[in-house]
Amino acid sequence: MSVTVLIPVKSLATAKGRLAEVLAPPERQALVALMLAKVVAAVRAAPGVDAVNLISPEEWPALGVRTLKDTAGELNAALEAGVAGLDLQAEDIILILSGDLPWLQPPDVEAMVEAARSGALAVARDLAGAGTNGLAFRRDRKPRFAFGLESCARHRDEAAALGVPCTVLDRPGLAFDVDDAKALARMTARSD
Repeated sequence: MSVTVLIPVKSLATAKGRLAEVLAPPERQALVALMLAKVVAAVRAAPGVDAVNLISPEEWPALGVRTLKDTAGELNAALEAGVAGLDLQAEDIILILSGDLPWLQPPDVEAMVEAARSGALAVARDLAGAGTNGLAFRRDRKPRFAFGLESCARHRDEAAALGVPCTVLDRPGLAFDVDDAKALARMTARSD
């Protein structure tokens, strides 16, 4: 049973637009690169991960991971295309993680994978309790992706429709993402 991780990354030109009031474009791009590097490092340090792939319109050679070209331009469609392009067996695990999880740790990755190994759809809930920062599932139990507003409830509904258990994980490393100025301030305060 192999474990493949997919990390979607928007174009640097448009990434973290909600931070435009507090960060200039080069600062937002540097922030995206910093958080993405942290996520990739945490994933690589987690035991049992066999492959790490980005889904992005841009290449990220400095990270040393494979990039699957995002030609869809919309997150859920890009993930569908990315998963469809993977050569995996039915029982293999796919873990999708947001690239803006600066507190992600290897045990967070392990918890997601273990939940999926048990046959569940593992959903990493964001701090607000409504969004999804990660999904893990067996290839033969792939849900329809519903990332966006209120996605946690939609992913739980998708698990029910598939007839598989849903495990919701509320872990700080999986829950804390940086989407607005308040989260940026919190991240900055923690790293000082």
